[in-house]
Amino acid sequence: MENKELRYNPINWRVVSDAENNDTRTIKGTAIVFNSRSELLNEQGIRFYETITPEAVTRELIEKSDIVMLYNHKKDAGVLARSKNGIGSLRINITDEGVDYEFEAKNTALGNEVLESVKRGDLDSCSFAFYVRDGGDKWAKEGSVYLRTINEISMLTDFSIVINPAYSATNCNSRGLDSLIETEAKAQRLIDAEALEVQRIQDIEAVELKESALEAYYLNLKNIVNSL
Repeated sequence: MENKELRYNPINWRVVSDAENNDTRTIKGTAIVFNSRSELLNEQGIRFYETITPEAVTRELIEKSDIVMLYNHKKDAGVLARSKNGIGSLRINITDEGVDYEFEAKNTALGNEVLESVKRGDLDSCSFAFYVRDGGDKWAKEGSVYLRTINEISMLTDFSIVINPAYSATNCNSRGLDSLIETEAKAQRLIDAEALEVQRIQDIEAVELKESALEAYYLNLKNIVNSL
């Protein structure tokens, strides 16, 4: 089953400025960065880094998603902008570097508050919510941690201006990780079984060597007794 995941993008938001129009209400920036390793994450005690590949987000994905721009991922606070099936007030563009967004802050209490906070630098972080398709990620062991590579996102649900970044709130689709851990466990069990078998053979050889030495000792002792 796919789990909804939240990720923080450290790329700052930007308010577009125009020398002839200081009253611009356009906010734009980057929601997702491709091929950029995340901070160290944690899923049920498993530490891992994460990378999203360019193949994970396609135009087809944008055109089938209903993506809303929120404040702290709370729909009940109001929607700042929206892209439904690739069309709407939330404009989304996929580049070689990642997924860019752009929208005009509405002249509402929420829109004005967010716009002013962004201009002042009080708000400078973006988080995005998504689902990874089963089998859409790959896990690999890298030293004492794991590396997760996301190759296919099945749905984007929202971009959000956040006060406290939520990159560490993974709740990720861990089927791939579970499979890798089970494979590693099976390999370790085979190694342990082989080690036990080697030890068993060595113990048998050691016993046989001792028995052979004892037989030689008693035979020599018998020969000495017979010669007296």
